[in-house]
Amino acid sequence: MGCLKKIIYLILAIVVIGLIVSFLLPSKIHVEHKQTVAASPEAVFAQINNLKNWDNWSVWNQMDPDWEVEYGEKLEGEGASYSWKSENKNVGSGSMEITKSVPNHQVDSYMDFGKQGNATGSMLLNPDGDGTNVTWTFDTEVKNPIGKLMFNLMGKSAVKKSFGQGLT
Repeated sequence: MGCLKKIIYLILAIVVIGLIVSFLLPSKIHVEHKQTVAASPEAVFAQINNLKNWDNWSVWNQMDPDWEVEYGEKLEGEGASYSWKSENKNVGSGSMEITKSVPNHQVDSYMDFGKQGNATGSMLLNPDGDGTNVTWTFDTEVKNPIGKLMFNLMGKSAVKKSFGQGLT
């Protein structure tokens, strides 16, 4: 019984420390992944600037074959948008709009995840020999202390992994 009591105290201590740490973490979260792609900036730009082309490479677009997607009037460039609905908790529901498009150099976006908040993203393209160095960023704000802790512990690495898979 003494051993069980020690385990319970240890678990409670870990929970309390986790809560304290979560209050100290910053609310603004930045995730960045850099990777060289074996394609020209023009070819990469054609993939990221047209939202229908995201089906070719975006990990999130491929997670749920039954997701419902509705494209806006515009499919590429600034103002292009789409919204989605999915029963898959890793996909969820939301919308995205391209907010800035600089040919062969940059595509920025705004994402609305409903109750889960919103985020901005950016893909910067720089020639790198025969390829293109892509810097993909994701910025959001998480105010919930438990959400901050979870995103910092697992979310950042999951987003970076998905960025890498998509760019590969």
